[in-house]
Order: sequence, then structure tokens, then C-alpha cells
Amino acid sequence: MLPYADHTYAIIGVKKNWFKDVGINLVYKDIKVEEIIPSLENKTLDVVSTPPGILFASYDNASNLCSFVFGDLFQGYALMA
Repeated sequence: MLPYADHTYAIIGVKKNWFKDVGINLVYKDIKVEEIIPSLENKTLDVVSTPPGILFASYDNASNLCSFVFGDLFQGYALMA
């Protein structure tokens, strides 16, 4: 997971043993955004919490990757005062 609050949903489930209750052995760790695509491609990681744009931008080189859950979509970069 990325080290940002909106990418740490899984920690709640880990702390409450929800994953273990359904037979999922979830091991979580912080990663850097530049590690997302290589880690998924070389199967070092099975699932990553990532902004959708990271996957969309890598489509030409990693079309086998997919997004299966959307939590939120940060749009703060587009807001100006």
C-alpha cells in the first residue's frame, strides 16, 4: 500500500482479523509509487492499492494488469484557489 491515508483501508481489516476470518493471509507493507508496476509485473506483489492513473498510464507496457476496486479518486491537483 502507498503510505497515504486513502490507501490504508486494508489495515482496518488486518487489525480486526477480517482477512484471516475468510482465509486470506494478507501481508501488507509500504511501497513507493515507482515500485507499483514492476512489483505487479514480476509478481513480487499480488495486489497493490494504487491510484487508477498509475495503471492506466502503464497500459501499453503492462496490459495484463487490471483495477478491480475503486475506493476514491483524488482530484485535489485540479483544484486551484
